Amino acid sequence: MNKVSKIFGFIFILAFGTVGCTYSIHQFHAGDTERPAKIESVKQIVAEAEQFTILGIVKNTDYVDEALHKLIAQCPNGMIQSIGSRFSTDLGFLSWTNRIRLEGSCVVAH
Repeated sequence: MNKVSKIFGFIFILAFGTVGCTYSIHQFHAGDTERPAKIESVKQIVAEAEQFTILGIVKNTDYVDEALHKLIAQCPNGMIQSIGSRFSTDLGFLSWTNRIRLEGSCVVAH
C-alpha cells in the first residue's frame, strides 16, 4: 500500500466516523410535584416521539404534541405530576432525528 492510499483511507474513515453517529441532548426540564391528601396509586409513565429531517426538510412537525397526547392517554383517571422532558438529536449523514421523551408520575387520588 502506498502513502497516498493510506492517507486517502485515513481521511475516508475519519470523515464517515465523525458524521455517521453523533448524539446530543439539548434540553432537560423537570416539573413540580403536589401531594394530594389521599393517594390511591402512583405509576411512572413514559411517552416518546420523533421527527426525521433530511437536509432541513421535515414531514412531522407535531411530534411534541404527539408525545404529550401519548402521555395523557396513559393516565386517564389521574393527575400527571413530576413531568420531565428531554429533547435530543441524533445526527446522521445529511439528516438528523429530533427526539422528545416525556416522563411523569400518574397519581390517582380518592
